Amino acid sequence: MATMNAITHSDALAIVPDFMVTTMKKLNVAVEFFSADFDLGKRSIIQEWHSKNNHSLCHKWLRDSTKGMFIDSMK
Repeated sequence: MATMNAITHSDALAIVPDFMVTTMKKLNVAVEFFSADFDLGKRSIIQEWHSKNNHSLCHKWLRDSTKGMFIDSMK
């Protein structure tokens, strides 16, 4: 969501997953969407966080939920 917030307040471009485009359209955000005319190839999901959060159940839930959302969107 930080990326979407940044591009709505600038003239920048961003590559975002389809589910983000769908969400932003539902929210009537004034951003123009278009598909890339090239194959982006294989994608990897990489997560990183500060080590102080390794044992936090809340952070684990957030990381797992975020990862699951991206994996589901790539199917």
